[in-house]
Amino acid sequence: MNWFEMTELVKKYGFALVYTQDLKDSSKRTHWNAGLTLNNVDDLGFLSEQAPYLQETSELNTSQTFTSGYSNGGFMSYEIVNRPEIFRAAASISRTESLKPWNNRTFTQAVPIYSFLEGSIEWFHPLG
Repeated sequence: MNWFEMTELVKKYGFALVYTQDLKDSSKRTHWNAGLTLNNVDDLGFLSEQAPYLQETSELNTSQTFTSGYSNGGFMSYEIVNRPEIFRAAASISRTESLKPWNNRTFTQAVPIYSFLEGSIEWFHPLG
């Protein structure tokens, strides 16, 4: 939240922005369990429940819910687009997709993914 100041963009373009906090692992560091084996926390389930709750209580457009993350949050962005009925697109900053979500992908529809890697930008279509 402190690295990517978005307040002015939110004001200018009128969108809602939610910064979620992941849980601490056994070494007391926070991280998203994005198909990794560091813990058994169901972060995908948590975020998949949080988004519809926020959509309903804040009257947000369900067809315009997107995800973005930096580093481990970028991994998580790739993981949560496996719920395309909730998350319509993803932008990953400084992280590629880990092999587990890619190898276990079950996309039922195309989900746009934008990937920012070390000074390059890649457009990725998960179905091919």
